[in-house]
Amino acid sequence: MKEVSGDKLTHEVQATSRTFYRNQDLEVIVGGDQAMTNGKQVYLPTIPLGVDYDEDEVRTIRGFVDHEAGHGRHTDFKLGRRKKYRDLIKNVEHFMPITNGLEDVRIERLITQEYPGSKRNLEATSQWANKMYLNNRDDSSESPSLAEVAAVAITWEGRRRMGYDDPTIQQCLDTLSPDVRQAVNEAVDMIDKAKSTKACMEASIKLLKRWGLDYHEAEEQEKMRAHQQEQDQQEQGDDQDGGQSGGDGDESQEQEQGEQGEQESGDGDTAEQNQGENADPHAENMGDDSGDPEEQEATESEGGGDNHDGQGARADGDGEETEESAGTGVGFSRDKPQSPYDPNLDKAMQNVVSSKQCYNGVYVPHGSRFDVHEKEGRWSKGTTYSIEAAKTSGHYSRIREKIGGHMNKMRRNLERALIATQERTWRSGYEEGTLDSRRLARAMNGESSVYRQRSQSEDMDTCVMLCLDASGSMQGSCSRLALQCAIAMGEVFEKAGIPYAVSAFNTLAHEKNNTRAYKNTLNEHAHAEGRSHAISTYLLKDFHQCLRSSKHQIAAYDYIVGSGNTDGDSLMYIHQNYVMPRPEKRKIMFVFSDGSPVGTNTDAECRRLKGVCRIIENAVELVGFGIQTNVEQFYRNAVQINSLDEMSGKVMKQVASMLLGKKFKVDAKEVGNAA
Repeated sequence: MKEVSGDKLTHEVQATSRTFYRNQDLEVIVGGDQAMTNGKQVYLPTIPLGVDYDEDEVRTIRGFVDHEAGHGRHTDFKLGRRKKYRDLIKNVEHFMPITNGLEDVRIERLITQEYPGSKRNLEATSQWANKMYLNNRDDSSESPSLAEVAAVAITWEGRRRMGYDDPTIQQCLDTLSPDVRQAVNEAVDMIDKAKSTKACMEASIKLLKRWGLDYHEAEEQEKMRAHQQEQDQQEQGDDQDGGQSGGDGDESQEQEQGEQGEQESGDGDTAEQNQGENADPHAENMGDDSGDPEEQEATESEGGGDNHDGQGARADGDGEETEESAGTGVGFSRDKPQSPYDPNLDKAMQNVVSSKQCYNGVYVPHGSRFDVHEKEGRWSKGTTYSIEAAKTSGHYSRIREKIGGHMNKMRRNLERALIATQERTWRSGYEEGTLDSRRLARAMNGESSVYRQRSQSEDMDTCVMLCLDASGSMQGSCSRLALQCAIAMGEVFEKAGIPYAVSAFNTLAHEKNNTRAYKNTLNEHAHAEGRSHAISTYLLKDFHQCLRSSKHQIAAYDYIVGSGNTDGDSLMYIHQNYVMPRPEKRKIMFVFSDGSPVGTNTDAECRRLKGVCRIIENAVELVGFGIQTNVEQFYRNAVQINSLDEMSGKVMKQVASMLLGKKFKVDAKEVGNAA
């Protein structure tokens, strides 16, 4: 497999996820640092661009996407909202890791059955995660405890039984002690009977009790507080008794000493009476820690859980009373288990991504998670208002009337070239048809191939995308000129039957997003090599839409102009999602812009635009129209347009030639004299 660019990989993993979710209402979000799914969205960490990925890295990322897609298809995320499981998730540290281990094995069995090709990707992701675990160990390391590796060891054994071609699985299993290995085998055996997410959760509860890992944070803290309150009350009672005896003064002491002999020599009734009057109110619970066996058993059950496998209430299970347990009393002798180790698939993908960010020239679009891509049926409120305003004011019609003769000239230059090629032509050399007057002499000499026939010219297999820069710097004459050119071209393409679309781009999503998560992203990656802000794209007219139904959307361009522009990422999105899926052999992109990108990292975004132009130029034909500025530093095919007169002359003739398969080439001197 050849190395894959970051742009292609980003687009591919999104498309792959959509394929998995084709029957589900799920969204794939690339950006940020997380790798997870919640059943409605799949979050992938930002994939660094400007760097290539080898086969192992590509398969590792694909494997994670396949894995998360499987969760979206087969995991019931609503169960986590139930009080029973919500309480366990919050207070029992090992509950979710064990559940995830069981559920991962269950859904991967289903994924590999539904999509056999996903097994190779999952093997690569598994191997990457396992290497992370093995690299953190050395030969002298002791075998990990069950509490530490139970969750991830379940996935090792489960994938081994599925026949994964991954040698690191056995290497990981070899680090386990025999007791831990046996416990893990028993856990994986339970997956055979687990047919749902709920079954995995219930199996996790049983395993936690069996292994003594069901330490409940809230219950233990509550019991500790109750025990502390009991001790505080006891100390307060002792202080009160001491204060009362000291307040009688010397007379009380003399009287007590005088009566002491009588008490010692008196009968038992008197002793019991005095003992009852002066006894501490809590003394009955202090004499014997053991108390009533039934009460003690109930207390242990509440505080320490079940005593399975001889482990008792203590995590170490050695039966010896620790200093902490001796001081806290019955019910509080249980230590908190060791936290679980989690080098799972999400960590593997994050590791791949982070390893690429240190390369020179890498570009990381950290804000891509918050990008907004609008089109018909998905307009924001602001864009909807702009479309309605353009419709109410008749903005499109006013522009057509204003450009008048310029638009007609542009149309004629295009139509002449297009119609000329679309007319039928005569071909000679046939033995039947219409007699060719130019071959009369040959006919008299006895030749038979002196006839001609009409032949239909080949249809133009071409589509065109018009991309308009909608940044704030375009406001005024630049935006008017760009929109006039787009309308004039659109009218001609519509009449000639050439499929075309109109799009626009800016960074309005950056200005409109006031969420805390977005602000944190901006602050965290403010000086990163890439962009930390969000971008907006607008598909004002799709290829399948007619001009009549979308003309108000095109005219709304004037109303959405504002904010900054990140041309590279915007053009790449339009290229990948709207242009490349088209079936036409020849694809053309016309970009109308007034210069360099303006975002949170202008230098990085300028380099990004140059790189994107090279990528697009290798796939389609790209032309940059500099609106009252020179854009040759970015586009190989570039021309500066200062007025509609220049656009309607030589430039449009070259556009027509380009549509017919010729190279776009305009001399700057010719443009200046094209009026």
